[in-house]
Amino acid sequence: MSWESYVDNMIAHSIQNADKGAIIGLDGGIWTPHSGQQNILELSGEEAQTIARVIQSGDVSAFQANGCKVEGVKYNFLRETVGLYIFKKKEHGGLSMAKTTKAVVIGHYAEGKTHEQVNLGVAKISEYMKSLNF
Repeated sequence: MSWESYVDNMIAHSIQNADKGAIIGLDGGIWTPHSGQQNILELSGEEAQTIARVIQSGDVSAFQANGCKVEGVKYNFLRETVGLYIFKKKEHGGLSMAKTTKAVVIGHYAEGKTHEQVNLGVAKISEYMKSLNF
């Protein structure tokens, strides 16, 4: 199974509330490179490295102070709850992220969609990846 199919499954588990996603390694490497697919987030190397560094450290103060950039858009950090990191940007929707053993699963939702369903999709895929030691 390709990493892109994990993103497809995350979107399906979110009951189509997620519109895009990505998976990055805890080293900041991008596991789902954007190659024209509409459902893959186009992360820059710097964005992926920042997300991986902060989530791996467990210290969200950088997110609290600076937010999180994805596709050049700065999202405000809302909270961390049960291993999920939740972000929001007015008129740009939001993000949900979860750490696995070796990666970070990222789900994006458009304005007007339900973040709770995206959280469920991200959590389900991250738990599955953990069960495979990813």
